[in-house]
Amino acid sequence: MLFVWWLVALVACYSGSRVVEVNDKNFEEVVLNSPDHVLVDFYADWCRHCKKLAPEIDKVADMFAEHDNVVIAKVNGDKDGKRWAKKYVKLGYPTVLYVGPNNKESIEFEGDRVAQSLSNFVQQLSGIRLGDVEPQAPVAEDDSIEIDVKGADDDAEAHEVVELDDLTFNDFVEGKNSVVLFSAGWCKSCDQFYPVWNSLTQVYRNEPVQFGKVDMESPRIRLLREKFTIDKIPSVVFMGSWGASVYNGKRELGSLVDTVNEAFGLHRDVSGELKDGAGVVEEWSNLLSEGKLAELLEATKGDMSFSARYYRVLATAKYNGKTFKSELNRVSSVLENNKDKIKPALAESLLRRRNILQSLKCKCMSE
Repeated sequence: MLFVWWLVALVACYSGSRVVEVNDKNFEEVVLNSPDHVLVDFYADWCRHCKKLAPEIDKVADMFAEHDNVVIAKVNGDKDGKRWAKKYVKLGYPTVLYVGPNNKESIEFEGDRVAQSLSNFVQQLSGIRLGDVEPQAPVAEDDSIEIDVKGADDDAEAHEVVELDDLTFNDFVEGKNSVVLFSAGWCKSCDQFYPVWNSLTQVYRNEPVQFGKVDMESPRIRLLREKFTIDKIPSVVFMGSWGASVYNGKRELGSLVDTVNEAFGLHRDVSGELKDGAGVVEEWSNLLSEGKLAELLEATKGDMSFSARYYRVLATAKYNGKTFKSELNRVSSVLENNKDKIKPALAESLLRRRNILQSLKCKCMSE
């Protein structure tokens, strides 16, 4: 153990970064079995959003440099960290995860990918306070409205669409909600469909759904041709834990959105706005209402991207000393009084939290 941490420190020193490089071989020791609070950034070399996030992760590492019990780590999920990326990456890259001491809890980060929001996230869940934070008031990412206000460059970006072939397809879709387009450069119908496809990726930019594309002219898709019966293009294939399904509906945005919502349990309209009930899973709400936390953890174990929202409801109430009722009032007030200031991603996170809190049916909501 001491040798591993000596090696980690040596690598960080020579790389000029305080961020620890983690791979499949040392992930359990550095992250899961660590007595420290760990923030893990799962990334891929081809991901442009990961490249934008990297300097922010470096800043977070510098911010916690004086705290020996906080580790900021990164895992290349496309190279030597594939095993653990398959387990934890549900939404696509980058995925940022907080892992509590000895893997007591793991919660996915959903806020804006900037250093201050990431720092607030770690502080909220670890209970650690940086020098410029009031010690008596735990900070939640959505409590810092002045940090997360809209800016001129905050136009939402669509999901990155990854080019796939025989070598990359299985790793891309395994364990993740995926939508894959099969098309070709010579196909006029494909050209007509691309605007609809691009709009579809935009609708689900903040959801645990990833988008890929297969070029039917490529010589590197022999196995994919055998696996899928694609008798016309463009064709869209949905893949989830339940298997794969070739879309046979109209090539219209509304029909595609309805199908994605049904396939993956989502609540989006064609403009990308959340519908009523977004974020709520009735079974999980019932377990939380009844105080059956062990059962809740077991029920949500395979759905980290969604279950993180339920864990955050628990964490916020726990660390901020609030009842669920007072937390509902606080979140509702933030949404109502700052709706023109909050960035879209944060507003959606708060809206889901409010929906979850409103779905609870227990005496805790009247306390």
